Amino acid sequence: MKQVIKQWGSYTVFAIITGVVLSLYTHVIQWNESVRHEFPWLVCLLPLAGIVVLFCCKRWRLYHLTYNANQWLLLRSYRNEEVHEMKWWHLILVFFSTVFGNLFGASTGREDTAAKMTGTVASLVNDQMHLNHLSLLSQVSMGAAFAGTFGTPLAGIIFALELRRERLSIYELILLIWTVLMTFFTTKILFTPYPHFQLVHHIQWSWYNIISLLIVVFTGIFLARIFRFGLLHLKYWHKHTRWTGYRWMIILSCIIVIYAGVTGTSTLGVSTWMENAALHGELSSLEWLNKLIMTWLSIGAGFQGGILTPLFEVSMGFGSWISQALSLPIDTVVVLMLTSTMIAATKLPITWVVFTIEWFGLVYMPEALFVAIIIINISHSDGLFSLS
Repeated sequence: MKQVIKQWGSYTVFAIITGVVLSLYTHVIQWNESVRHEFPWLVCLLPLAGIVVLFCCKRWRLYHLTYNANQWLLLRSYRNEEVHEMKWWHLILVFFSTVFGNLFGASTGREDTAAKMTGTVASLVNDQMHLNHLSLLSQVSMGAAFAGTFGTPLAGIIFALELRRERLSIYELILLIWTVLMTFFTTKILFTPYPHFQLVHHIQWSWYNIISLLIVVFTGIFLARIFRFGLLHLKYWHKHTRWTGYRWMIILSCIIVIYAGVTGTSTLGVSTWMENAALHGELSSLEWLNKLIMTWLSIGAGFQGGILTPLFEVSMGFGSWISQALSLPIDTVVVLMLTSTMIAATKLPITWVVFTIEWFGLVYMPEALFVAIIIINISHSDGLFSLS
């Protein structure tokens, strides 16, 4: 009985700490966006910010700063042992390196840093409470980070289950659900701002509309592959050239500054404003392309953050652009372009169907399921979180 109380108490403490950290992180990122909008010249200091971020990574040799966070947590959950010794100040460094780069215009997402921070908290709780639950805590961390970042608790639970496809006991499943929900409710109590969309759904099923949906699906698969292609080749070029370390960071940061000077600074940083703008047809034709290039350069340079959030903006912006050639409503094309791109990129169909329902409403469930069934039957490439 004492062991059960200890476990539930430890997981609840983990959820509360994680919720507080994620809420603070989201508020700081929003503050960064407003500051950079007021002082667009800050992007000129991006190379300097890159040097500081890279120094932190090199100085403390942080495994979870230099690798995909969900891959790190997935590997740790399979081994049930630490792959790198974790300290409390790692949490601060992860937080600082992301918000500092974001302040000066690095076009990275939020979810990867969220997963790194929740994973660090999980390690500390596991060590301090002597739980020997690192495998389950790592899996819970993935779901808590997803739910706390996007405001989608059900999708967060599914994400944790679908990413690590091993059966849990009923008791472990209840612990996972409780912790993810507690994390989400903690962020809500702390007034964490989450996206809110009001859409008018009016699609009629006809052969023409089905063909149009198939066009959206195949375009989403193509976009996901282009996104992955750019990231992999930048990393390959980085690995096989003499421009390594600080020189590589400075070169790509300077390219970002020059590109922003030519195209504008609107697509720098997290750029969540693009989501609402895309749904209402208020994006210019090539802003999605600018966001894609900025993200490639920022991730390739070594700035910390994530790849899912930028892919949201890219896919939704692209959907808004191609909706002009289809008979479907613009909001329908944008939503389903997001769903198809994310499923194709991550190979997590159930997660993104549930995500679509939580973000945009239950009315999109038939189309989201249609998209998921098509993609899982025709797209067989590895997802962005694959350990292979």
